[in-house]
Amino acid sequence: MQDPPRLLAASFVAMEDGYQMEVLVGRRTRTEVITALRAYARAVTGHDVADRA
Repeated sequence: MQDPPRLLAASFVAMEDGYQMEVLVGRRTRTEVITALRAYARAVTGHDVADRA
């Protein structure tokens, strides 16, 4: 990772908060949000959480 872990974590939490509003107003489904968050995590860390299965 090129950026400090705290910065990445803070960005991830901010995205979760923003996406929560998208779900509440019906713009996105829970599945869409999880997919987007996983894609972000994969992009910034180079690790695919699906590999844990």
